[in-house]
Amino acid sequence: MNILITRPIEQSIDLINKLSKKCFYPFILPFIEIAPLKFQLNEYDFDYIIFTSQNTCKFFMNSLKSFNLEKTQIIAIGPKTADFLKNSEIPVNLIPDEYSTEGLKKLFVNQNIKNKKLLIPGSAIRDKYFENFCQQYNNYVLAISIYTTKAIIYDNR
Repeated sequence: MNILITRPIEQSIDLINKLSKKCFYPFILPFIEIAPLKFQLNEYDFDYIIFTSQNTCKFFMNSLKSFNLEKTQIIAIGPKTADFLKNSEIPVNLIPDEYSTEGLKKLFVNQNIKNKKLLIPGSAIRDKYFENFCQQYNNYVLAISIYTTKAIIYDNR
């Protein structure tokens, strides 16, 4: 059976290997590309930095050198994001039980995260739902756009 994979190539390797081992025939036709954005931080004193994807980790890695990670807690949305950080020697303090925004919300409630300074780097195209949730608990939230997702348009010829 043929399977079309529309993710960016660099994010498809594990899936291709798994499908191939199960005798599927994966074909890659990426529909999006992920590109970094220029950004500037004017402050580096946060209680938490929240990573919601491996892309965020990849594009924010150099900026992490400016933070005191002994004072700043790192939250990863799931084990793959946490592994990316750990492989880059960045300690991960918290991972929600559910690997989603809902899981992050439950983690914040269970950990009683209130009146804190939060940094949420991420995509320029994202839902503000979690950011708004955090602000309801009197947290200062700085959400910065560090990458964008663009559609790939293929020529019909």
